[in-house]
Amino acid sequence: MYYFSYSANISVAWFQTRVESAEPLDIYELHGYCLKFNKIGNDDSSKANAVYTGNPDDSIWGVVYEVAEEDLHKLEQSYYNSTTQGYVRKDIMVEVEYEPCAALMYVAQDDFIDNNLKPYSWYVFHLLHGAMSAGFPMEYVGMLQNVDAIIDTNIQRACNENEVYA
Repeated sequence: MYYFSYSANISVAWFQTRVESAEPLDIYELHGYCLKFNKIGNDDSSKANAVYTGNPDDSIWGVVYEVAEEDLHKLEQSYYNSTTQGYVRKDIMVEVEYEPCAALMYVAQDDFIDNNLKPYSWYVFHLLHGAMSAGFPMEYVGMLQNVDAIIDTNIQRACNENEVYA
C-alpha cells in the first residue's frame, strides 16, 4: 500500500524505526492542503496536520512510502488510532515516478485540534531532517525552519527522539 506522509514520518530514519517495511518511493506535492501544527499530541504539544483548503495554490510536500499491509495495520493500531490518537484516514491520489497512484494519509479529527499548541523542537527537527534528506524545495524547508517550536522540558524524551540520528 502507498502511504503519503507530510509529518515527522517524512524522516525515513525516524519512520523506519516504527515501520521496518517502509520503503520511500518518491516525494510529492499535494495541492489543496496547507500544513498546520494544530493536531493535539499525547505529550502536551502539537503535531503536523494537513488541513484541507480546496485552494489549488495551497500545497504540502510529503514522502510516498510503500508499506506492507500488516505493518500499516500495526501503525493504525498504535500511532494513527482514531479513538486514542485522533486521526482520520484519507484516501488520496499521488504520483510515483510520474504515474498516478492511490495512497492514504492521516489527518486530525476535529476534536483533536488546538490552534494554541506548539510543536516541540525535536518534532520539527524530524520534519526538517526528512525534508532536506528527501530533497523538498528550499522554500518549503525554509517554512519548516520558521515553525514556532518550544523546548521539551522532558530531557529524556527529547534525547530519545533524537537518538535515531546519532
